[in-house]
Amino acid sequence: MKTVLACAARLEHDFERFRQLHPGLLELYSEIHLACRAETLWEHTAAFRALRRVHVTVAAPGQRNWRFLTVQKALEFPCDLVHYADFDHLLRWSLNSPAELAATLEQFRRADCTLVGRSPASMARYARAITETEAVVNQVLSHLLGHPTDVCSGTRGFSRRAAEHLVAHSRPENDPLGTDAEWPVLLHAAGFAVRTVWVDGLSWLLPTHQGTGDDEASQRQREAYDQDPTHWAFRVQVARRIVGSGLEAFKWAADPARAEP
Repeated sequence: MKTVLACAARLEHDFERFRQLHPGLLELYSEIHLACRAETLWEHTAAFRALRRVHVTVAAPGQRNWRFLTVQKALEFPCDLVHYADFDHLLRWSLNSPAELAATLEQFRRADCTLVGRSPASMARYARAITETEAVVNQVLSHLLGHPTDVCSGTRGFSRRAAEHLVAHSRPENDPLGTDAEWPVLLHAAGFAVRTVWVDGLSWLLPTHQGTGDDEASQRQREAYDQDPTHWAFRVQVARRIVGSGLEAFKWAADPARAEP
């Protein structure tokens, strides 16, 4: 089966790491599509485009939902599966746990939508401002989807049919963070199979920081992040946006007179 990797990316931070991982990623994916913000410099997009089977789409000015854009563009390639991932998350996963990433891609064959959930070991590599606010999101979405889940990991797999449904029934102007909840809710409501697999290899770091998530430097980064109250306030707002998008999608799907969400 052909799988296309579709990522929303800030290309200015990650070229060298991606270049090193690129040969291994080509063993997993038939094509790699990256969508980035309109302000991305030409030299950054050119460096990525020079690599084999890597395609870059620059968003139009004012277009902020790169997640929608990259899934839409991924469907232009022949594929059976689309793996959406936030670029920085994907690179750390590929670096720290390549065998687990490959095994998870095999799991994508078993459902139309596979949400990649973070195990307790994985969650331990995240700042508390993130884990404690996302716990509320996941409690709500677990109720809506009917099984324990984690929608906030920044990575999930779709059958081609499911990805086509999302592109047809979501909107490019919708809140990009809200797609964490909006997409699985739309698919669940339409009768697609939605399941969750749990992994140990995901971790969190600020884009400008390096580390594995397990080392002392990463721990210091998490502690520093949690000490800033503005980060907690921001993460509360992120959680509110994700839950709000999920509830809006749920209400839209349940309305027999619905228009496009």
